[in-house]
Amino acid sequence: MIQKVLRIPLGSRTLSLQFRAWLKKISTHYGVTNETVDGYFLPFWDFAEEFKFNDILGSLSLTQDRFKLSTIYVLQSSPTESYRAVCFDKVIWTKCIGIVGSTPCLDDQYLKFSVMRGRFVLRITDKEDRTEKYIEHLPSDMVNPKSFDHQAFFSAKYPLFQCLILILLKSMSS
Repeated sequence: MIQKVLRIPLGSRTLSLQFRAWLKKISTHYGVTNETVDGYFLPFWDFAEEFKFNDILGSLSLTQDRFKLSTIYVLQSSPTESYRAVCFDKVIWTKCIGIVGSTPCLDDQYLKFSVMRGRFVLRITDKEDRTEKYIEHLPSDMVNPKSFDHQAFFSAKYPLFQCLILILLKSMSS
């Protein structure tokens, strides 16, 4: 980092300007937001890396039961044990914050910046040396309004989603 300070005397005062420059490799990542076209939001979770998979599944299961959510889908960055999750239920923003914020094992910084932005975002591009994959789902009999646009997007991004969603939709219609 390069830092320069320019001081300009202005009578009895001094104007001080500080300049900073960094030379750093920049990575471009893309994400998907949880906002729907009709103004609702989906619960998206990003978990702190110090928690184990079974702890995260347990916390999601408790949240799912408490808020009567439908199926939750869990993603993992490999080879690290970094987990994210999505639920396609449409809820209002304040309820979405309540659902996600009350989930144990959540990454606090993810929650903080999501609230500041007014939406949750999950990275969909791979980080260096990491790939994202679907690994698990928590089934539910709950039938709530859903975002079919988000379902279509995740089905295209993670092919196993598509098969699973078709199976779940078929079982719900029979």
